[in-house]
Amino acid sequence: MDQVLVSQLQTYASNAGRKSKLEARIRSCFFNTKRSTPMPPKKEYLRCRIIRGHKRALRQVKNKKIPTRTINSFDSKNPTAMKIWKALTESFHKYEEELTPISQTENGPKTDGKSKRKEKPDEIAKSFNSEFCKDYFAPYGVRETYYYYIELLFADLNPRILCNKFEFNCCRGNHSKQCLEKWLLMKKYISQYMIKDLQLEPFLPDSLEYYSMPSLFSYSHSCTQTRRSSRKNYGPYLNSKIDYYISKSELGECYMNKVENLII
Repeated sequence: MDQVLVSQLQTYASNAGRKSKLEARIRSCFFNTKRSTPMPPKKEYLRCRIIRGHKRALRQVKNKKIPTRTINSFDSKNPTAMKIWKALTESFHKYEEELTPISQTENGPKTDGKSKRKEKPDEIAKSFNSEFCKDYFAPYGVRETYYYYIELLFADLNPRILCNKFEFNCCRGNHSKQCLEKWLLMKKYISQYMIKDLQLEPFLPDSLEYYSMPSLFSYSHSCTQTRRSSRKNYGPYLNSKIDYYISKSELGECYMNKVENLII
C-alpha cells in the first residue's frame, strides 16, 4: 500500500470517535477505488451487503441451490466450504418457519423488494440503520445461521477472492500476508463486533470447529520458514468463544500477535 493511501486511511481512523475507534481502524484497512479519493467502506455499506447476502443464502438453502454468483458464491469442490454449507443448511431447517419470511427481499429497508410490499411507506425502515439491523439480528436463528454464513464467505481465505466478493480492496499491489491479517480482522468485525455494536450477543457454537486456510501458503512469511512436509501443522485456524487464532505454532503466534496489535 503506498504512503499516500496509508496517510489518508490513518487520518480517517484517527478522526473517528472513541466509541467507533476499533471499528474504524478495521474498516480503514480497506479502500474503495471507485472514487478519486480512496475511502474505507462505510458501516452501512457493509451492513447492507452482508444482510442482503445472508437473506439470499437462506433462500438458496431453502431452494437447495448452491450459490454460483454474487458474494455468496463458493467452489462446491472445496470440502471446507461444503462442510460449512451443510452446517448452514442444518441450522436453517431448525428455524425454517421463522427464517423463511425474514429472508424475503421485501422484508428490508425501502430500497429492497419494492414491488412485493404490502406495508405503508411510513412503516418501512429507510435504510440499514442500527434500529433495522438490531431488529433483524434479534432472533436467535438469524444469528446462528449468520455465524455459518460468515464462515462460508471466508471458507477460502484468499485476498483476491475476498476483494471480488466485497467489492473493495486491501492493497494496491500484489497480495501479501498483511492482506490475510486484514481479512481476518474484517471477518472478526462482521461476525462479532458488528453484532455486539447492536447490543446483541453473536452466536458461537459450543464445540470448537476447525477449518483449513488453503491460501495461507501462497505468500511468503517473515515469521518462519516452513517446509512442504510440515505445512499441515500450520493450516487450521480455530474459532473459539474467546478469539480467532492460528493453530499454536511459531508462525501462528507471531501472525496473530500482529493482528492483535492492529486492533489494540
